[in-house]
Amino acid sequence: MPNRWLNIIVAVVFAVIWSFSVIEAIQSAYWGGALITLSAVVASALIIWYAWKHRTVNG
Repeated sequence: MPNRWLNIIVAVVFAVIWSFSVIEAIQSAYWGGALITLSAVVASALIIWYAWKHRTVNG
């Protein structure tokens, strides 16, 4: 159970950090970096969704 919450917390932190990086890359017109960083934000969001949706079944 703690692993689930740890995944959610860490993924939220990284999603926020990477979101700022996407904005920064778009403003500097570095579209390749923006695309790669955006994929990291999406992967982080999928980790959050998976950890939130799928609970550990005991027994």
